[in-house]
Amino acid sequence: MIKRLKKYTHYEKGVEKMLNKMDEKIKLWALRANACDNFKNNSVFDVLFDDFCKNALGDELKRLDECEKNGKIATNEVLEKNLKYLSLVMGLNDDEKKILEFLICLNSISVLNDIFRDLTVNSFSCFSKIAMVLALSEESVKVALSYRSKLVKSGIIKPYKDCSNFDLAEAFDFGFEYFAFIMFENSRLEDMTNENIKQIDCTGIKTTTNVDEILALIAKKPNANILLKNKEICKQVANRLESRLYELVYSSNRFYSRLDAFFAANALLDSKNSVLMVDEIDDIFNEKTPKALIKRILSENEVLTFWLSDECEFSKYFDMVVD
Repeated sequence: MIKRLKKYTHYEKGVEKMLNKMDEKIKLWALRANACDNFKNNSVFDVLFDDFCKNALGDELKRLDECEKNGKIATNEVLEKNLKYLSLVMGLNDDEKKILEFLICLNSISVLNDIFRDLTVNSFSCFSKIAMVLALSEESVKVALSYRSKLVKSGIIKPYKDCSNFDLAEAFDFGFEYFAFIMFENSRLEDMTNENIKQIDCTGIKTTTNVDEILALIAKKPNANILLKNKEICKQVANRLESRLYELVYSSNRFYSRLDAFFAANALLDSKNSVLMVDEIDDIFNEKTPKALIKRILSENEVLTFWLSDECEFSKYFDMVVD
């Protein structure tokens, strides 16, 4: 079946690596969708299953369902490793992990994309369709893809907002470019986020400023938001805390906004061992930023955050201002 899948995959580079061990899973997803919607005149589906008569398709679906129940449906090893990493740092449950895997494959493997273009949904029915394909409860899918969920709130997944009919393959997007393809590579955090979140080397940094007051605040409030001007203080504090320092930077392949990147950073970084630094914050905090959003940004963060600015009119909202 790999040869047939490759024939209908537009992204030639690395295709075989992406499809490695995934042929059974792709077949299972496609057959479940067909069992409900009965694909008609879908050339890709017809070619993939031209060895099966109608009754045999049902038998094949039963076989694959049983294989999945027994843990015998494999996935791409690199994708699985990256999914386990995201599940660990984000606290995703099994259903959320399955949904993320499906959306990644749907976005990156064109044979799936081509098949599911025949599956028309709207903003409401898309949940039941995904539940059907993954054999999950509809309620579980709704919770996992709601606007308050970890996947959506982090900015990793972007739901399509239009309520009109559209293809399931177009129902969701990702918060930054090439995420679905990067997940098939041996990726660092910087790779996954297209270097919007970048680790800063603090090796050898010496404390030249009295940061005891800052450390005292952090001891009381580990997720504090501190406004200051000096980037070196951030490095010194991270070094004293023995934490990793990350910077939210601009990139050519960036999120829809740095605010999206900020929420993603709070989902992806280990809050116990990480410090986030955000420089030139005027694109986030300015006269157009609603006060409710400012309060949300500075109250819902999981990670200790240093905000760098020479002058900020919203200084009263921060836990500490360092001159």
